[in-house]
Amino acid sequence: MLRALIIDDEPSARSELRYLLNKTGEVEVVGEAASASEGWEILNSLDYDVVFVDIKMPGLTGLDLANKIRSLKNPPQVVFVTAYNEHALEAFEVEAIDYLVKPFSEERLYKTLARLERRREGEKKGLPKFERIVVEKDGKKLPIAPQDVYFFEARDDYAMLYTYEQKFLLSSTLKELEKKLSHHHFLRVHRKYLVNLEKIGEIIPLSRSTYLLRMKDKVKSEILVSRRKAKELREVLEF
Repeated sequence: MLRALIIDDEPSARSELRYLLNKTGEVEVVGEAASASEGWEILNSLDYDVVFVDIKMPGLTGLDLANKIRSLKNPPQVVFVTAYNEHALEAFEVEAIDYLVKPFSEERLYKTLARLERRREGEKKGLPKFERIVVEKDGKKLPIAPQDVYFFEARDDYAMLYTYEQKFLLSSTLKELEKKLSHHHFLRVHRKYLVNLEKIGEIIPLSRSTYLLRMKDKVKSEILVSRRKAKELREVLEF
């Protein structure tokens, strides 16, 4: 059970979020605050697993608070809950685990809780935090969540990241990405490819010992599974 603190200057917003969190059965809301300053005082007196915080509040903002939280000995995870979507990049720069834009569905909230659980499991195993991959487009930096990546392709000492219909060149190698994404659903199926198992549309047998993956992206990319990795793929997907 996750111990949560809700920080929002609107009582109705706190009440609605408390209701949704309690409904999941996975979160115990053990504190509320009407301002970031009040929330900071509470955080210094009690340990929490996660803080759900609004961004725009009188006085100290949610972003200011997130920066202060990082200085705590055992900092909780931060989830921003806001009516504004223009602060997403700033939110992930302060290592927020998610950014919920009001109004959001229960399904979207469950995705946040699943992400929280993956982070907790990764920390237990001593795995690095890696919840966003920052790419560049038109001179701007864009954060991409691992679950929105379909696959990576090796390009010499670099890697190409593929989303549903876009691709971005990264300075990371495939080996580095494989290590950083080890607690997500990614598998190295070939020396040139690292794929998101949740984005596989079809698995086509080519012989008794290898397969062709047809991905769910816009162009239905096809990726060859090496003979050496075919057995691992079968074990992971249990077929």
